[in-house]
Amino acid sequence: MTNIVERELGRPGIEWVRRGLVGTKLGALLFGRHVLESGIVSALLPSTVSEANVDEFESGVLGSAPTPTRTIEMNEPDGSISHLVEKQSTDTFLVEMIHDFLRQSALHVCVFEDLIALPDEALREAPAAIVTVVDGVVFYVLTPSHGRDTIAAVLREAHKGIHMMVGVFGGHSSIPKASSLDLADVIARLDRVIVDAYDGESYVIWRPRPRSCGANTPTSSGH
Repeated sequence: MTNIVERELGRPGIEWVRRGLVGTKLGALLFGRHVLESGIVSALLPSTVSEANVDEFESGVLGSAPTPTRTIEMNEPDGSISHLVEKQSTDTFLVEMIHDFLRQSALHVCVFEDLIALPDEALREAPAAIVTVVDGVVFYVLTPSHGRDTIAAVLREAHKGIHMMVGVFGGHSSIPKASSLDLADVIARLDRVIVDAYDGESYVIWRPRPRSCGANTPTSSGH
């Protein structure tokens, strides 16, 4: 694959992140604490993508994989099964980013919200991450104990269907158990937000801008 780099975005990137967060529990918590316009937004993109195309978030940027490595089965409403051929993506790059972040601190976590999973189904079939349900919504929690294979499995699970994938990197006051997760605690120690983009081939990343000493927490909503 072409070399992947992190490219800084402008206002269109902020709006794409807002679009991905609206209607999610993670978004509701984040909007109450952070102003998106005050943060830094970037995208994982091939170094060959032109400036004219970096804001085309609904269009693919990588193309089809020459030799597909995975075929996804989708159950159709009429009972038939359709097969979707996996496209290239920057998931390998993101797996390394998550893996590195988790190992920076024993209390680092990455949380992905599953926008379509049913709680009972997720608890039975989800990957080997911590699976927790908050107000009927399924979350996958990655901790420093999880390896690359589990991280990749969580990305696949959170990315099923046609919905946008939303995840956050943050800290936690204690390693969460499967039965509970203090989302507000993670958002309070937020490091970055991940929203999928480019027709599911890559991701847009939002980070809160480092505050100077004595800065106050914003009180206006970024929503």
